[in-house]
Amino acid sequence: MPPEIEKSSQEEFSGSEKPDITFKASITEAEKSGIPTVIALAKNDYGCWLMSQFQRRYTEAVPLFREAAKIQASQYNTIGEADAYQRLSSCLFLIGGVEGLKEAEEAAKKAIELYPDSEDFTEQKGTAIV
Repeated sequence: MPPEIEKSSQEEFSGSEKPDITFKASITEAEKSGIPTVIALAKNDYGCWLMSQFQRRYTEAVPLFREAAKIQASQYNTIGEADAYQRLSSCLFLIGGVEGLKEAEEAAKKAIELYPDSEDFTEQKGTAIV
């Protein structure tokens, strides 16, 4: 009988529900705080993890980025808003579909408009354009 092959730590991490529970608890605590920027950060962090190469759960990330963009806009944080729109655009593009692609294009345009015209944001603007 062949020896058992242990799962790699990446397989265990990607299949685990623990990060999901932790991120959701983080959002719950952020919402309890009532601090908009903390809420946006928690949703953004979870969305980024959902987009990671081991998760690729773009559909679940979309509403998080939509909400983060709205919150950042309400706080006049244009860079945070631009980042959320850029990630939203990426998710919608990867999901596909006619309506999703239209929204992806609109989100990318918003991100490009919001990013400052400086070298520090060249990469983010380039990503949004692509």
